[in-house]
Amino acid sequence: MAKLDVLFAKWLEGKPITEDELAALRNNSEYRDMLQAATQWQQHAKTYQVQTPPPQLTQQSNTDTWSLSTVAAWLVVGLGVAGLWLQNLGLHEQMTAQQRQLAKQQEVIQKVLSQFDEVKPIEQEALSRLVTQVVEQNRKERSLAMNNLVDLIQAQRAQDQALLRLQLNELAEQVEQTPTQNLAQYRGKP
Repeated sequence: MAKLDVLFAKWLEGKPITEDELAALRNNSEYRDMLQAATQWQQHAKTYQVQTPPPQLTQQSNTDTWSLSTVAAWLVVGLGVAGLWLQNLGLHEQMTAQQRQLAKQQEVIQKVLSQFDEVKPIEQEALSRLVTQVVEQNRKERSLAMNNLVDLIQAQRAQDQALLRLQLNELAEQVEQTPTQNLAQYRGKP
């Protein structure tokens, strides 16, 4: 989301972005809506022409129009700012949670490392042997599992070959039982 925020801000400022980045914005439902709204406002801004109202309307509704347009503009700005604030608040909470989790993990790693440094050389050797045994046991188990898998594949291959032989034998019997007159027709002879 943070990357999309940066891309959208870049696009709004008129800075060039790639087609892939623009497609990423369009593929996100939230940014697609914001892109459409911003594009419409940009089109309105490009085609805006100052028109002078008739004199009778200018005197009556100038203050009403000005205050209504001002309120509408502030409302749009306020909603945009509120939306960005809420979005940033959610991102901030996520980042804070990740930072707390990372700090906990670092504490655990530091504790393990400090405990390992405190272990006596004799205990380190015993621990090293234990780790070596675990690794060797895991290798043996993987080797056994691989051998079982190879055996299973070979058994399936043998079953497939036996089934193929049966099918070929049945086909050969069907060919032997077919009258020779039909065989001649199959070979293209009348």
